[in-house]
Amino acid sequence: MLNIGPEKALFLSRNAKESIKVVGALVITYGIALSLNWDKPYWAGFAVAVCSQINLGQSLSRVLMRVFGTLLALLAGWTIFAVFPQDRWLFMVSLSLWIGACIYFLQRSRYEYYWIVSAFVTLVLWNATGGDFTLSFEKGIFRIQETVLGVVIYSLVAVLIWPNRSRRKLDTASTTLAAAQHRFGTRCFA
Repeated sequence: MLNIGPEKALFLSRNAKESIKVVGALVITYGIALSLNWDKPYWAGFAVAVCSQINLGQSLSRVLMRVFGTLLALLAGWTIFAVFPQDRWLFMVSLSLWIGACIYFLQRSRYEYYWIVSAFVTLVLWNATGGDFTLSFEKGIFRIQETVLGVVIYSLVAVLIWPNRSRRKLDTASTTLAAAQHRFGTRCFA
């Protein structure tokens, strides 16, 4: 038997700690989603997996982009579903134009992940519902619930257990992201 002193036994590398945090967040997320009997709990787990980044600031930035990108995708998808419920050609043209707009903004933005999420969640919503508006609304609500569950659980685990952060960098990133979201909102709704 290998004799390891107490100072060595508690030492874990940063990679091991991050892995343990992701696994813990996944277990908690799946536990909650399955106990609530949600339709697709793997989307909550997927949100945990894609939001885990090298440090807390990057993770929180990814969390915000995922939630807001999902919300924008749902709004765009529901609008397209509502405007063209019976005309499949106009529906597909509108959906294609939306995906094209997301790709355009993706190439011009510092927040590429936001636009990636906005595009693929719209396609996932359409694929899951076949364009049925009543079904798409229900699936969309489940989708945002699952996404929010995953990102909230991961955020709590990341903040509370072995946070890997630089306070100054986090403050700068948060201020920059909030300012960018404000500018984006102003441009969209001005």
